[in-house]
Amino acid sequence: MGLFRCDVHGINPIVALCEHAAAQLDRGALDETESIDMIEACAECSQALRASSSPPDESTDLPHHARCSMCFDLARVRRARAFGEADPFFVYERTLWPIDGDELDELRGLLLRSFTFPVSAMSDTQQPACWVVAGSYAWPTTITVYGIVDTATQDALAALVRSFFAGRTRNQAKVVFVEAMVVDAWRSADGKSHGRSHRRERERVLRVETLA
Repeated sequence: MGLFRCDVHGINPIVALCEHAAAQLDRGALDETESIDMIEACAECSQALRASSSPPDESTDLPHHARCSMCFDLARVRRARAFGEADPFFVYERTLWPIDGDELDELRGLLLRSFTFPVSAMSDTQQPACWVVAGSYAWPTTITVYGIVDTATQDALAALVRSFFAGRTRNQAKVVFVEAMVVDAWRSADGKSHGRSHRRERERVLRVETLA
């Protein structure tokens, strides 16, 4: 998935929109869209695609435009609230965004100074297996920690994160403790490694601490 540099939200994953939906979003408003082949399409484009003779399992040739996924999510929420409808997803309105890089780096540095983490199995540079990922409207700031399995250390780390966010307005976050990182190596016929895949679906989550 590509990234979009947004002046408001920072660097975020892109969302692909049909040309009409993209124009609406640029104007600050958005009609309801339908997701077709990973493109958010307006009613007109959706109808045209359904009426086409292309097999449904083939990729569409619908022209599309990249936009900030957070801008898109915010427009969806605003539209729902304007019409008195339920939010389209649970909205995290008080979390750190990618544009809050200084605060995210501060939290990351605090954790690395305070605890010893195992080395990431995906890293060749001794990267500690602790990640601080910016939040969005659809998810909170997430701290993912691998290899810390004893409850006392987990409690201490969660308490440190809580103290970091104490008194801050944008304090929605969660800490995820994972038993161990699961990685598959890509190997050629001669047995040489050609890369690694992170297999999160096979990992065991030990605990999740939700803040605010």
